[in-house]
Formats: sequence, structure tokens, C-alpha cells
Amino acid sequence: LYTVAGIKPDHITPGTIGFQIAPRINAAGRIDHANEALKLLRTTDADEATHLAEHLHATNIERQRLVFEATAQAMAMVGDVGDRHAIVVCGDGWAPGIVGLIATKLKDVFHRPAIALTRHSGKVMGSGRSIDGYHIVRALDACRAHLAGYGGHPQACGLTLVSPNAVDAFTAAFAQHAADALRDADLTPTLAVDAELSLRDA
Repeated sequence: LYTVAGIKPDHITPGTIGFQIAPRINAAGRIDHANEALKLLRTTDADEATHLAEHLHATNIERQRLVFEATAQAMAMVGDVGDRHAIVVCGDGWAPGIVGLIATKLKDVFHRPAIALTRHSGKVMGSGRSIDGYHIVRALDACRAHLAGYGGHPQACGLTLVSPNAVDAFTAAFAQHAADALRDADLTPTLAVDAELSLRDA
């Protein structure tokens, strides 16, 4: 896997693992099946390992393309965020494994809780990401009438709507909850600073 990524064995660092190896492993589960990555990690055959690594590399390139295209579509759907306190977008046929990446991008760009939904296999499912101070699973608790299932933690969630026709009703309920729970100040990005350091101190 390091070979197909163009990384030399003596350059194995947390950075190469986190940003070059892990995305190739994760890509399998996002748009193919996680077993493809597991096969690579388990094989003892060098030729099979090469073949599987090349497949994961190609899968990751495809994942990058899909995320780029879907994120561009999602950004266009949002347009001017205005005074909205939350964002919900819904795409047709976005791979379920990439909607979390789309939600992350929307949350980072607009600094609002964001949910990316996809119409896939007759269902509407999605993933959400939140900002500090907004417990996104509790928000889904308040919207449960529109949900067939959901789960997660304060900063991230997964969800499935009760029907493909529930998108507008869910969007309205989620937006109302965010508007009630968040102040305008909560929507302003902040930078946590541990200490001020002068050049002399450094």
C-alpha cells in the first residue's frame, strides 16, 4: 500500500498513515466493501497484496472524485447560507459512504450543523456533523417523528428518514430546532488559543 502511494518505507510517519494510508483503507468501505481492505491486511501473498493495494488506490481516487463532485453540488444547493442556523442538503444517488465527508465540508465552510442526505436504493439516508455546543443526536431526538432510525454522538450522526417523502418535513424540523437552540454568536467560528507566545518565549 505504501508502494502504490509512492511512500518509501523509511518515511512512515503519523502523517503518512493518517493522510495517505488510512484514506485508501477507508475508501473500500465508503464506495466498495471494507472486506477489500481486510483482504489486503490479511494476505501473505506478495502478488495478491500488490493487486489489492492497486485496487484500493484506484478506489480512493474514485472516492475523491465522487466527494469532489457531490460536495460541489451540495455547496450549490446551500448557496447563500443567510440567517439559517442549520444546513440540510439531499442529493440523488450520492454514495452513502461519502455523505459524512460532505456534511463535514459544509459544517467547516458555513460553521453550522450540517446534514447531508442521499436518495439511495429507495431510501433517504444520511450523515450529520455539528459545531461545538450543539448536540446533534439530541436534535434528532426532537425530529424523531420523521426518522426510521438514527444514532451517533454529540458531534456526528447517521440517520434514515421514514420515507423518501419526508425530506422537507425533516429539514423544517431540524432547522427549527437549531434556530431555537443556537444564538448568532454560536455560528461565529472561534479559535481556541492555549497561550500567547512571543518569539523570545519560543
